[in-house]
Amino acid sequence: MTGQDERALLRLTATDPAAAYTRALTLLNDGGGAPALRVAGLRVAGLAAKELGRLDEGLALLHEALELADDVYTAAQVRMNLVGLLTARGDIAGALAHAEEAESVLEGPDADRLAANKACALARAGRLDEAHDVAAHALPRLRDGHDPAALNGLLTNLGLARAFRGDFAGAESALVEAVAVGEAAGLRHQTAMAKSNLGFAVARHGDVPRALRLYAEAEPDLSGERLAQCRFDQAETLIMAGLPGEARPAQGAVGVR
Repeated sequence: MTGQDERALLRLTATDPAAAYTRALTLLNDGGGAPALRVAGLRVAGLAAKELGRLDEGLALLHEALELADDVYTAAQVRMNLVGLLTARGDIAGALAHAEEAESVLEGPDADRLAANKACALARAGRLDEAHDVAAHALPRLRDGHDPAALNGLLTNLGLARAFRGDFAGAESALVEAVAVGEAAGLRHQTAMAKSNLGFAVARHGDVPRALRLYAEAEPDLSGERLAQCRFDQAETLIMAGLPGEARPAQGAVGVR
């Protein structure tokens, strides 16, 4: 498998994670004992599992990839992926530790992909100014590059950091751009996440009808933890709007009591 083939498979995790997962398993079964091929397959399978909401499985696959990585740069790429999964799993300290190890090694587009993941971890840690600065610093390079999945992810994290800081107009601007980038590139799953987060931002700016439309548009293309978060935000929006009865079905769907 060439580097171009690997990049195509990694991009597929954002457009069709189920297909990416299946192809990664085929690669793992057919790749024999070649460490580089196995690491590539494990990275793709781990990222696809994350997008499918199977975080524990994704982490196990990436930890195996890290153990097999036979050079410093490949290990740093795996750590970059681990930052995203650990953040989604709630292990922010672990995510930031991997980010610190990887950022002294990665360069070019990989460094910018790491920045997108690190910004999300920092935002989850409540370090909003740092998250905003990391995302804003990498944004011009990603806009000039050719990685819409990374650009979409960074814009989404930038939008969330701005929303949590109370800058709702800035959050909406970043998230609207994230949706546009995702739609143009056919990133169905990532576009849905951006729409769900845009719903969160506009709800807190007081536009409840628009927020509910965005949640409804996003939900069909989400699964696992992403779907649960979307439904939780939808229920919270309805409660904020004084509609607790309408929020009850969404609360039940995510186990809120």
